[in-house]
Amino acid sequence: MALNDPLGDMIARIHNAQMRSKSKVSTPASKLRVSVLDVLKTEGYIRGYAAVDHSNGRRELEIELKYFDGEPVIREISRVSKPGRRVYASVKALPRVNNGLGVAILSTPKGVMADHDARERARAMWGTYRTLVANLVTGVTNGFERRLEITGVGYRAAVQGKNLQIALGYSHDIVYPIPDGIAIVTPRPTEVVITGIDKQKVGQVAAEIRDFRKPEPYKGKGIKYAGEYIFRKEGKKK
Repeated sequence: MALNDPLGDMIARIHNAQMRSKSKVSTPASKLRVSVLDVLKTEGYIRGYAAVDHSNGRRELEIELKYFDGEPVIREISRVSKPGRRVYASVKALPRVNNGLGVAILSTPKGVMADHDARERARAMWGTYRTLVANLVTGVTNGFERRLEITGVGYRAAVQGKNLQIALGYSHDIVYPIPDGIAIVTPRPTEVVITGIDKQKVGQVAAEIRDFRKPEPYKGKGIKYAGEYIFRKEGKKK
């Protein structure tokens, strides 16, 4: 059991130790066992645990069990999902142990956690998932667009093949390769229009181009987003 089902082995050790009213019990160390013990400690079912290194290089976890009025705090503990019979469940189908008085420990993509933590995390992500799906639909139907305006004497931009060439007052022009999935046009030499189906990618490309010369606060020279307000500073007076 210890080789094929480490969690089952740890559960059996805890159960047997509690039957004999032991204060501590040891189990071989592993990352999965540590994660489960962290949840048990946070939920108040054990007092704690400590890693013990032996001279032969083997590491064990010493679990300090918890009792109340002579009775173990853990009244019942069992393994639901086993190596030979995995059990998967959605957030809505998660069981409530003893009407919420108990706890189910789950293995999720975000790590091992209690069932109520998994529900809270899922609820926190509902808005994010809705926005992501809405952006996918909008990107396919209408697409996303970001406009940049260039201000400055001699500052200009032009699309040449698969590159965007920008003159920003440096010793040489800046050549920006247009990424896949992004379309860039320059209706005017001082205007850059970026379009694509991926909102994040469109925004990232616009930010990268803007970073070549951010608008300065005195004369407003540089690249800014269309409609962006630049806080102007007063220059030195003679």
